[in-house]
Amino acid sequence: MNAEKPQATHQEQDELQFERIVFFSDAVFAIAITLLVIEIKVPEMGHHLASHSASVEELYQQWPGEFVKLFPKIFGFILSFLVIGQYWINHHRNFGIIRRFDRGLLWRNLLFLMCIAFIPFTTAFYSEYTYWSIPLMWYSANIALTGLMQWWVWKYASRNARLIDPSTNPHLIDQISLGHLGVPVAFSLSFIGGLLGYPFSISFTWVVIPLMIRFAHWRYERRIASQPV
Repeated sequence: MNAEKPQATHQEQDELQFERIVFFSDAVFAIAITLLVIEIKVPEMGHHLASHSASVEELYQQWPGEFVKLFPKIFGFILSFLVIGQYWINHHRNFGIIRRFDRGLLWRNLLFLMCIAFIPFTTAFYSEYTYWSIPLMWYSANIALTGLMQWWVWKYASRNARLIDPSTNPHLIDQISLGHLGVPVAFSLSFIGGLLGYPFSISFTWVVIPLMIRFAHWRYERRIASQPV
């Protein structure tokens, strides 16, 4: 009885430490995704409202133009929100499969979170200079590197079932690994487009990412179907 109690206590401590990793990661995601909207400022129309010479019709004519200027920032917010959201979904799924942790996982996860925390800055940089190639390249490199870091975390944890449940289906492990590469591939193409002077190459990400994710699911379902019953 006494021998079982220290063992149970040790297990509870491990579970608590593991939960701290997840909670800290969730906090970084939440802060990063919230900081995205800070760059979207309300159009400054105060000087027009303060002037009695400005008619209501003139103000209504100026509002659409002011909001059109916000479109690049709104686009950057939506894109980065969806990307960070996808990374959070992946992280949530991965750490639902990972059962243990070690120093190697901690450092890899920390580097991944560092890339996540940098996304609001590169989003603001790109949204401010949408038609320039260099901001696009910075932004694309940040997003692609973040995805590769998440892939690295998963590969470290899943290789030879180092930190995951040994009974996890190998096809599921491969499907998750392939799915992690969707965003990095898409934004690597966007980076190359910016390097070649095509700032609108980022539009390809809306096509490449869903295709890569769908391909990973299709490949997984096909392998499962081919398994003997």
